[in-house]
Amino acid sequence: MREQLRRQLEPVPISIAERIREGARSFTEAGGTQAYFGDPRAASREEGEASYDALSNMIVIAVEEALAAMERNPI
Repeated sequence: MREQLRRQLEPVPISIAERIREGARSFTEAGGTQAYFGDPRAASREEGEASYDALSNMIVIAVEEALAAMERNPI
């Protein structure tokens, strides 16, 4: 993210995990209208990269599990 833009972003003190548990199915439904949560001004590049890696891995695992389930039980 461009550094100047990051420094201008307002904090979004919302737990996306809680919102997902409550049924949110998109960033907008969860309250992240600009597709971020937390305080970007307080974050570091390293923290952002670690979060990105963790979320990317979660998506890969979810897709792999869905594909395996489809193979076991074809529609």
